Amino acid sequence: MKISGAVIQNRNIKTHSSKGFDATYKGKHIFITTDHGFGKPKDKYLKRFLIDVIDIETGMKDVDAYEDFYEIEDAIESALKGARLI
Repeated sequence: MKISGAVIQNRNIKTHSSKGFDATYKGKHIFITTDHGFGKPKDKYLKRFLIDVIDIETGMKDVDAYEDFYEIEDAIESALKGARLI
């Protein structure tokens, strides 16, 4: 899977659907979901995503946020940018 120049190999992707994404990339665990308790998005045509990026070695969070996007790919791109992977 390629997003904004980052190539995440299929073998490193556990889940990829319109409601969630779970993968590892460059020593980071990327977890994105719409199943959370952060309310509804500002606009009804958007989805609210919980975005977590955790360094596998240290266990520290590089990204801990929620944002509204049209599609999961936009949330993945935001996670990669927030963790400075792209």
